[in-house]
Amino acid sequence: SSSICANRISRCHSSSTATVACGDEPSATPERRSRSTSMACVRVGILGCAEIARKNVRALAHADGIGVAALASRDKGKAQSMADNLASLLPPDVAVLGSYNELIAYPDLDAVYIPLPSALHVEWVAKAAAKGLHILLEKPIAINADDMAAIFRATEQANVQLMDGTMWTHSPRTSKMEEIIRSPSFGPVIEVTSAFSFRANHHFLEKNIRTQADADPLGCLGDLGWYCIRGALWAFNWEAPQYACANAGFVLNNCGVPMYCSFTLIWPGLPRRRANITCSFELPLTSTLDVYGSQQSLYLRDLALPFGEFEAKFTSTREHGLGPFQTPTTTVEAEHTVRGGKSQETCMWEEFARCVSCIQEGGKPNAHWPNIARLTQQVCLAVSESMKQQKPIFVADLSPATL
Repeated sequence: SSSICANRISRCHSSSTATVACGDEPSATPERRSRSTSMACVRVGILGCAEIARKNVRALAHADGIGVAALASRDKGKAQSMADNLASLLPPDVAVLGSYNELIAYPDLDAVYIPLPSALHVEWVAKAAAKGLHILLEKPIAINADDMAAIFRATEQANVQLMDGTMWTHSPRTSKMEEIIRSPSFGPVIEVTSAFSFRANHHFLEKNIRTQADADPLGCLGDLGWYCIRGALWAFNWEAPQYACANAGFVLNNCGVPMYCSFTLIWPGLPRRRANITCSFELPLTSTLDVYGSQQSLYLRDLALPFGEFEAKFTSTREHGLGPFQTPTTTVEAEHTVRGGKSQETCMWEEFARCVSCIQEGGKPNAHWPNIARLTQQVCLAVSESMKQQKPIFVADLSPATL
């Protein structure tokens, strides 16, 4: 299908870490109908009808070089209802299927999007990879180290692209922030603080899969803490922390699933480098990332969910100091605005399409994306183990540590 794409978006990347800014101007008609999938380079099948799947259908409708070809649910009526509700965002020839196996076997698919409970990931990643399908996988990608190893083994053996669904990583704003924190004037990054929370209602706490031990046992850590961990890893230029240490006061529900936790990640060497992270289903909506260098700092108040879809902001500070008599600060503060024509979700799908197209042209999977997914998952598992053992844990092998 890639040879007949009306708008081919890329060649193979020479850089594995670049974040690509998407578009220049916001779309005048954001709810437009997608073109037919016959015009898309990469044909995607969607496994399941989770709410985040609906969000990604909308993102795919605005993406170049990729489109939805099929939807599947274990209940075909549910899949049809989703297709009907999102008709303005789907191609008229989209297939509506009544089982996940039907979707995996559907002809002419290039890739699948898997927003299923994380306990099901290893099964469906293995089945998709065996069919040669590239995979965009919702986070957390696995529930334990064995499942994580099985997922990477399946995708590596099949030579398919794996990417997780951490949208903010693909935002044009992220590229701009990276320019600042990687500049010599920022100084080495010393500390990161990040928080992601929302106050869940009773129904969510009782019924949502993110609170069920047999579906998503990492709870708020895997659902929300993942974004914060990714932010810390990004700030430290993808260097793995040495230790993870859960702080006292974490809250588990009756199933043993985290509802609230805070933790510290510690990097090797001196001066001591660290990240302090909080995630919770109990606190008001918060999504922050603060990065402190030795000379400058950067502040973000809407890490995972930008306040504006096509315009995102952040603040940086430099030349920190106090005025006479320690009254007004002399710190220089700058507010940065990054505008783009596409949402961070659409940018994510276009990057995924670039990776898939590269492989279709004879290239190799972009190793950056599975590498950072693996590292983020490993840190999540170390924090989870620290809560269980109530002691610091080595991130590398999940063994107890002494600080």
